[in-house]
Amino acid sequence: MNPRELAGIKKDLAAVTLTLRGDFDKEIKALEAATVEWDKRNNLTKEKKALDEQIGAYKTNVDLLAKEVADHEIRLNTFSDALDVRDSKLKASENTLKQKEADLANRVSAFEASVAAQKANASSMNADYQAKLERAQEQLDNLAKREALVAARESKVKEAMKQVGALVG
Repeated sequence: MNPRELAGIKKDLAAVTLTLRGDFDKEIKALEAATVEWDKRNNLTKEKKALDEQIGAYKTNVDLLAKEVADHEIRLNTFSDALDVRDSKLKASENTLKQKEADLANRVSAFEASVAAQKANASSMNADYQAKLERAQEQLDNLAKREALVAARESKVKEAMKQVGALVG
């Protein structure tokens, strides 16, 4: 190829390039205009801003909920600790109650044994007093018999003295 042909080809290429560049510039401007038009029609920027605000509100709500959850966990832990203390006090009270029940059972057993011993002692004392009363009754009966004998003798003696007094006097 000679330089003239090359210069012609170069010139043709430059013309084609300029044409293509012009076409690309037109296409780019058309696309930019379409994008602006499409954004205007669809209000994407406003929607994006609204969605961003909504996401911000959700994040705020999530943060508040996380704080509430933490507060609830603190209260739950405090309540759990209080329940543990109450449970330990209850167990201590139950142990004290069991100990007092055992002590009371021992006292009741000792009292019942004491009552049984006192009943046995009273029973033997009652039998002893009963025997003494029976002996005292026998002695009273014997005294009553002797008194009757003495009274009979006394009346005989008085009768005899009357007879002696009538004879003598």
